[in-house]
Amino acid sequence: FGGDRTFQAARRFQNPSSQNLEFGSKVADTRNRWNNFSFSLQHQRNVSSSVFSKSTLSISAYETLFEKGDFLYVNRTRIGGNVETSVFTFPLSNESTMNRAVFRQLFQYNPGNFDLKAGLEANYHRGEYLENSFERQGFFTRVSSYQADLFLHTEFSPVTNIDLSTGIRSHYYSDGSYYRFSPRLELRLFDQKKLSFRAGVSRNHQFVNRVSFKNAVTSDI
Repeated sequence: FGGDRTFQAARRFQNPSSQNLEFGSKVADTRNRWNNFSFSLQHQRNVSSSVFSKSTLSISAYETLFEKGDFLYVNRTRIGGNVETSVFTFPLSNESTMNRAVFRQLFQYNPGNFDLKAGLEANYHRGEYLENSFERQGFFTRVSSYQADLFLHTEFSPVTNIDLSTGIRSHYYSDGSYYRFSPRLELRLFDQKKLSFRAGVSRNHQFVNRVSFKNAVTSDI
């Protein structure tokens, strides 16, 4: 586990009010905080003389907090054919969390000159975002998704001085109901010699978990 805290304080000038024609000043704070935590548990054993099993369960959590007492806002108002722009400061705060749980099960079969690995992996992700800004109610959104993978990998030598690795992984991702396949193939020639050659091809997929705003043009979190 870990974390970080930062704090900055600055003195800002304030515009004169109708009662006081002199510039005033106030102290504005900015705070940043993040925390992270991860935990994993693993169990491995020999099912038989040629079959090995490894099970892994892991959990991770990440949290951020940002608070700024003098966040700069820009407001544009169209009056007739003119656009009036006003710039002012007001507090802003937002929080985000990203939580993830993973389970992996691997079986390895190795009778001698042939090695086979097969298993599954399940991921669950949950993200949340909360924002409080000028003259708005607190904005909160949550997103969750899960991903399930099945995989198979082989290592064998069909003839002398030639080693072959093959593999395939299937993916299902709930956010969009994606089904994808990631194959791979690698050929090694004279792997144990002073001069060896290696060639391979693979295709990989990565799925992005994000909190997005459907009612504003802004960056994703």
